[in-house]
Amino acid sequence: MKSFDLEKYEKLNIQKNIEKAMWEWRLSIKESDEFFKVEKNTFIHLSYQDFVNNPIKKISEIFDFLEIKYEKSFIYQISNKIKSKDSHNDIMNNEKLKKIGGTILKKTINNTYSPF
Repeated sequence: MKSFDLEKYEKLNIQKNIEKAMWEWRLSIKESDEFFKVEKNTFIHLSYQDFVNNPIKKISEIFDFLEIKYEKSFIYQISNKIKSKDSHNDIMNNEKLKKIGGTILKKTINNTYSPF
């Protein structure tokens, strides 16, 4: 009788969950793109990479878009601790996830994706 390897099972299950999450992410991007094409002037496009790489500029753009008055000192204060905490290496080293994510994933990671 074969013994049950819980660690191997958990790793396999985690991988399946990651793949499922990638499919759900890709479908949600597709649906949001359709919405944003119709409602083009009612939102701004904000990428995670742009936000963590230049939080002062992006927070200012958000406030301007929402027509909220602000002091530059306030923007500096709230953006002080914004930093990227993870990398995309795990995804880009996984061929199956790259295939599921397709062009949208590659553009997202390279910060060249836009719904327009």
